[in-house]
This record gives sequence, structure tokens and C-alpha cells, in this order.
Amino acid sequence: QGRVNKFKLKYMVQTQVNPVKFLVFATRPEAVTDSYISYIRNRIRADLGYPEIPVVLEVKSSRRKWEQRER
Repeated sequence: QGRVNKFKLKYMVQTQVNPVKFLVFATRPEAVTDSYISYIRNRIRADLGYPEIPVVLEVKSSRRKWEQRER
């Protein structure tokens, strides 16, 4: 068996309106597959009720743990 690529999505923020763009923070962005990004993109379209809108997703590393954030 190969190595399992596990990751967690920490949070996602909308950074742009036209085109709709989201920034997704993950523990290991290199482990997030293209098929999973496509799944998220399609879920956003379905939830917004616009099946043909362009949705751009950018995945970045979440550098700090939630407990270590600045307050």
C-alpha cells in the first residue's frame, strides 16, 4: 500500500467577486488533489444556485495552528 495523503481544510475565504475566487487554507496543500478541488468548486456552484459561474480556488498552507494565532 502507498502512502496516504491526509490533509485538513482549516477554513476558506472569498477574496474576489468577479470572477468568484476563494482562498482555501489546508494543513498540506500539496496533498489536495485536483479532483477534490473540482468537487469543492462544484459544491460552491450548487450551493450558490449558479451551475455555470466561474469559480477559482487557490489552496494555501495554514502556517499557524489555531492555538498559536495572534489575538
